[in-house]
Amino acid sequence: KYQISNKKTEIRMIKTNIFPDRPAYIMMVPLQEILSEVLKSSTHSQTVQNEYKKLIDNFGGEFETLQSIPLEDITRISGPMVADGVGKVRNGEITIDPGYDGVFGVVKIWGEEKKEEEKKKEQLSLF
Repeated sequence: KYQISNKKTEIRMIKTNIFPDRPAYIMMVPLQEILSEVLKSSTHSQTVQNEYKKLIDNFGGEFETLQSIPLEDITRISGPMVADGVGKVRNGEITIDPGYDGVFGVVKIWGEEKKEEEKKKEQLSLF
């Protein structure tokens, strides 16, 4: 992995040894997808759109928000779960279920760990 530093944060780029001539790339998930998973709502819902607009208005753009705004600033504007989601995407800590036969793949930021937490909460609420 390569790291490019600017004044605000480091941007991690991925370079593969399997294809050494391939340029380094950045793995990103659209901000609306992150918000959708955090807010448990559709990417097109008004809730997600309002939060998206709030972030973009404060930080100047989606790429800036996803790549270089400090997570503390994102926490201040949208809360710790959104900042955690952005942080996981930046670090490549995501689960990708590949697509097949015309079906798109699915990116999960919290994957199985979030399901386990929800199961524990459900079990606690039964008693």
